[in-house]
Amino acid sequence: MTTIAIMIPAIIDQECADALIDHMRKNIVVANPDITFKFLVNVDDYRRKGCLGTVETICDSYSSLKQSNCTVDIVINGKPLGLTVASRELFKRFLETDFEYLVFFDDDCVIINPVYFNEFINMVNEDYTFHLAFAYDNISVENPFITNDVYLEGQTVRIFKNSRVFCTENGTIFTKNMVRKIINEYTTDERKFNTSFNPEDVIGALDCYKCRPVLTVAFKNNKCVVVDLKQPWRLPKENHFIVDSIRHYRKVGWNK
Repeated sequence: MTTIAIMIPAIIDQECADALIDHMRKNIVVANPDITFKFLVNVDDYRRKGCLGTVETICDSYSSLKQSNCTVDIVINGKPLGLTVASRELFKRFLETDFEYLVFFDDDCVIINPVYFNEFINMVNEDYTFHLAFAYDNISVENPFITNDVYLEGQTVRIFKNSRVFCTENGTIFTKNMVRKIINEYTTDERKFNTSFNPEDVIGALDCYKCRPVLTVAFKNNKCVVVDLKQPWRLPKENHFIVDSIRHYRKVGWNK
């Protein structure tokens, strides 16, 4: 049976946790009964002004994902680690498991389409980085790199090539060996790791990451076509898997 770990760095934000968990349950866990999942969750004891919840309620919410094909492993940090350090620690926890693949999700995103991993997960290897199509409410993160060059087509996915390598953690799928190389490069050259950096900048600058082309996995329908660069949505919004909007459209959000 295929085994997939899901890594989520979280803070105290009940609205975000509840929205993400509802979508995870429906479009990840229930949608893939033949896959075994393990959620690796890091909860920073940090709450922005105006956010609801406690460490305990956030942990209870993530724990509710447990079912026959899914376990949940939560670590609470009294001192906030921040996103970059939390990502590194979650990578290390993944390496301690016997799971084959790791997928990153932000704690303030929603999954708008079911992800049927068995259609493509066996294609994930050392040659390419697979990335679930990800957007904000008003723009696709796949812009401007995605091309209308189909690498693979399945029943519910269409996988496109990109014109350059880029790193967006949200939706990225890693193999065990990919994560091991990332951690090894962190530790052998500490100049490439600085807690003030965005983790996507850190990972994207690593030699082991830059050597692999990025493929965008899109949700397929009859409109799933990449259009001209001048268009605001080169890949239609409905063909994305992930939309990250909750904090960005609240006064307490990242753009406060």
